[in-house]
Amino acid sequence: MRGRMELSEKNFLVGEKIMKTKPVLFVVEDDLDLQALIVNFFQRNELTIQFFDDAETALAQFRKDPTACDIVLTVLRLPQMSGLELTRILRNEGASAPVILMTAHRSPTLASEAIKAGVYDLVVKPIHFPQLDVSIERAIYLSKVHMETASSKADASTKEIQGLEGVIGRSPKFLRVLDLARRVS
Repeated sequence: MRGRMELSEKNFLVGEKIMKTKPVLFVVEDDLDLQALIVNFFQRNELTIQFFDDAETALAQFRKDPTACDIVLTVLRLPQMSGLELTRILRNEGASAPVILMTAHRSPTLASEAIKAGVYDLVVKPIHFPQLDVSIERAIYLSKVHMETASSKADASTKEIQGLEGVIGRSPKFLRVLDLARRVS
């Protein structure tokens, strides 16, 4: 299981130390029995699990801190806002966390809508927990890859800017003009 733990951890450079934290799973589910089953199954997975009884509360938490969760596990049917609507809003607001949608309804139309909304995986109830485990592990890996890619892009951008001694402007348009000038010369 050691390889699995390394895959599941986020690494943060703080000063000169690398700190590891457990991935955070937002579970949006109004069924208390299913919440209990999820906790019992995933407590061994080195996950931090936060439960929300409705999509609005989960969305409010996301808006407070968009980096607070690594994966969202939600059901399709929720009071007031569906899991599909939640996914659309998260994507429109720039969330990159993979969303896994649980549903009791198996249909090609729903699968198509879910993909268009930005759902990472669709899990049909009754839940087969080993399948859900694999889906969450893949989602953790995807989240880690997104984080590393964003970090690499930020590092590359910083290196480019550091090579411009004496240049004060840092706006994206100005940097594009400098990049164009560098390529032309």
